Amino acid sequence: MRSLEGQSSWLSEDASPPGSGKIYNLCETLMEDLNNYAECMIPIDEINTLNIMLFPTLSSPAQVRAWHVPLFTVRIETVMDDNWDLTMQRVIPFINGVNSVKNIAALADADLKLTRECVRHLLYYGCVLLLDIFSFNNIYAPTAEFTNMIASDTDMQAECARYVNTAFEPSQNETAAGSVAASISLKSGLAATADLAADDDIWPLTGRRDVVDGVSVVQLYACLRQGLSIREWYIQNTNMLANIDLRRFITFGVIKGFLYRVHRQEAQPSPTNR
Repeated sequence: MRSLEGQSSWLSEDASPPGSGKIYNLCETLMEDLNNYAECMIPIDEINTLNIMLFPTLSSPAQVRAWHVPLFTVRIETVMDDNWDLTMQRVIPFINGVNSVKNIAALADADLKLTRECVRHLLYYGCVLLLDIFSFNNIYAPTAEFTNMIASDTDMQAECARYVNTAFEPSQNETAAGSVAASISLKSGLAATADLAADDDIWPLTGRRDVVDGVSVVQLYACLRQGLSIREWYIQNTNMLANIDLRRFITFGVIKGFLYRVHRQEAQPSPTNR
């Protein structure tokens, strides 16, 4: 507006009565476009156009640690281009839901601090979420949402079967980012490659070649509890887990929100009387 006034006295020359005139019309159009589309492109004269876009105010992302494991929630190749930061371009191919931030930095030959900042940027825009490093010593337990989610949702049970069935593991030719995005997405569910499977083929098999159906999937999740490590849980259910990818099985529950990591608390020494 300051430039327009300096160029052609655009503001001061408007002598229209209140509630009319070019300034009033401009403000009215501006309000309508921003409310309806969160952006506007309003021509003012032959050489000037008013462009405004509203951006959401996002909360600051959590701190990214070296042991965090980032997992894509979007198909990053659809939004990435050659103008992205060079470090970001080096880091992204190694984000696969398995590598920790420290390992990603080593594989990408990038500085750890810069790698953490790249992952934090992706986290800020909702492109990734952070998981713990998978370990057989970890302990997981169902959340309060377990009953209302996979325990009663047959579609989620089928989605889980597609994701954890070793028959649907990505081929070695797929890229790390593409394989994860093709397997699961918080918003779009399973990708088309998994959807091509018939319903009768999605369920994994046990060690005795019996089908692990939806009831069995729920039973396996329900067996996880506080005080029981993944190793102990696996030993108790070895036969049923024969054709299930354990890492994906746990990751699916954490992503969907019906499973959480239980952190051990060291016993505090008892106070001594002095």
